[in-house]
Amino acid sequence: MMKKAIVSFLILLFSSVSVSAQWIALYADYERSATSVQGVGVDDIVTVFLFVQPTALGIECIELNSFTYGDGVYAIDDIEYHPESYLVTGGFPNSDLVGCWYDCHYDWTYYCAATLVLQSDVPFCINIRGIQGPPSQPVPRGLECMEDWFPYVPQCNFCVNQLSQCEVAVGESSWGAIKSLYE
Repeated sequence: MMKKAIVSFLILLFSSVSVSAQWIALYADYERSATSVQGVGVDDIVTVFLFVQPTALGIECIELNSFTYGDGVYAIDDIEYHPESYLVTGGFPNSDLVGCWYDCHYDWTYYCAATLVLQSDVPFCINIRGIQGPPSQPVPRGLECMEDWFPYVPQCNFCVNQLSQCEVAVGESSWGAIKSLYE
């Protein structure tokens, strides 16, 4: 009976510590209120923020690849890094990136913000995936404060002159809810 109680306690303890969502997302602003910018054109300036929501164990480093999908053209004007972070290798966007913070972070935090100068008004999106290497990884990863690499889920892409995947999902679910009220 005592063994059963100890095992139950350990399962409860470990499950409550490690169960947590972990996301990497791109946003159009520091407040994380938008994931796309609409109605912009040549020579307009937009900013894309790279945010991370760590597990309950926190985050020290991230490892990912960002790539552009679509025919829109832009130039990177500036990249601002979180004041408590440093770049290990790579860049953002359109590159593998490995970056760390000096201290552990336990809540949504941004890693960097890239200022882009648009050179066309053609729609495009910037997406997140695992690093392309070598060595390559199938998904983005974060180094928890306990020194274990953990897979991260790309939550939102960032789009210019079109809706992002998050905005499309919210719009479709909202429309489904509204439609069901009238059926």
